[in-house]
Amino acid sequence: MAATGKTYDISHITDDTPIDLYQIEILHRLQTEGPMPFERIFDVAKNRLVMVGLFLALLELIREKLVWVDQPKASKQLHLRCLTDEPAEQAVQKAILTSETEAETTENAQEAKPHEKPSIPITEISSPPSSVKELSPETSKQSAIPITELPPKSESKPQERIIDQ
Repeated sequence: MAATGKTYDISHITDDTPIDLYQIEILHRLQTEGPMPFERIFDVAKNRLVMVGLFLALLELIREKLVWVDQPKASKQLHLRCLTDEPAEQAVQKAILTSETEAETTENAQEAKPHEKPSIPITEISSPPSSVKELSPETSKQSAIPITELPPKSESKPQERIIDQ
């Protein structure tokens, strides 16, 4: 707030503005005004809650690949650039619908196979080399993690050791 020169009493301010409206505002400004410094996004902010809403909206736009953030090596300033020519309202609505569809697809897949582990292709499963020796069952019970010991390069036979955790 101090950086923008706007200091207001925010003890009784509420903001019920949906994030997608902030997204539309940011995207529309980038489309009409062109690339701009990060700080300029907050020029329209009347209070801290609006600044937070704008910041969260910007993060969502970046995540949805509708806005690009760049910081030139010689500069400390971030620059924002729009990545779509689609009207702001349509682009945001499309991104929201896509996110909801992906979330539903993921949720349905998890419900269909709740306890099933992902399968590992047979080609990725290999038996240990003959020089590897698994420790005895008693040793495995003492440790929560099964431990397999490889022989040192100078020795020809593996040695059993108990490793305390």
